[in-house]
Amino acid sequence: MGSATILLAIVMAQPPAVSVRLVPAPPDAACDARARACFAPASVSIRNRSSKVVTVEGISLVGPGHGDHRPIRPPVRLQPGATYQSPEVFEVHVEAAYRATVSIASPKGNHGEAVGAELDPGLREAATARCGRCHPEQSSTCACAASDAGRRCTDGAECQGACVFERFEQQPPAPCPPGHRCGKSPPVGIKVGRCSEWRAPVGCVDVIPRRDPPGRIEPLTAGTDRRCFD
Repeated sequence: MGSATILLAIVMAQPPAVSVRLVPAPPDAACDARARACFAPASVSIRNRSSKVVTVEGISLVGPGHGDHRPIRPPVRLQPGATYQSPEVFEVHVEAAYRATVSIASPKGNHGEAVGAELDPGLREAATARCGRCHPEQSSTCACAASDAGRRCTDGAECQGACVFERFEQQPPAPCPPGHRCGKSPPVGIKVGRCSEWRAPVGCVDVIPRRDPPGRIEPLTAGTDRRCFD
């Protein structure tokens, strides 16, 4: 093994210089459309895990329905073990996975530290409390995970969350009544999906809405219903 290979292995084995945590932020006093199950107001906390001073110039946060770069002006110098908490507040899904890239300045130029963004346990309690306070009539649906996740469904009413469309199941055409001359009928079927993982799904998905009657037969050319939950 050459010296260059050994040096590369040492560099790759080094832990990230910073860690990122999403922590609860004080909720707004007024209730609005953002006060939904599983969503909580949060802010970013960045901790210097290294033994050297780190200068942070920005952070990019990526998660379900969320991805942007937030510059930090002026740049923040973090002593070893020190923490910076951003004053910005935004919504996070308390059961989702978020990734962060922290922009760090150095004499050799800026570089990004890619790390997972840890969710503070208090975010789940904050989401449940705000949902119950703002929607007391729906407090039983303030839980995040759906117990029927993955179950086959043909109608939105069959799921705790959403019935996420997967496919059409073709059905045989209706028989031609005796004494009638019937032409060739277009193929028909029913929309089939799976119940969502969360009671409050994230992002835009194709869903099967609540319908009457459930499992309605329709042409295979029928479109899907796109719904954005974010």
